[in-house]
Amino acid sequence: MNTKPLDRAKDIDARGVEAALLRAAKQARAYAAQTHTAIVVVRNGQLIKESFPAHEPEKKSS
Repeated sequence: MNTKPLDRAKDIDARGVEAALLRAAKQARAYAAQTHTAIVVVRNGQLIKESFPAHEPEKKSS
């Protein structure tokens, strides 16, 4: 297995992998929050379900 950092990879596309994954994760969380959907991630080998706060109904002014 190659243990060199990706930012030093010979392949220019491989150099951008980490940044692309971070952008994708951020966008996935944004979509999940908009649609009130949980997402599942792996942390320390454990599956974790991340829930986002339910949308609070707007208060009607009297």
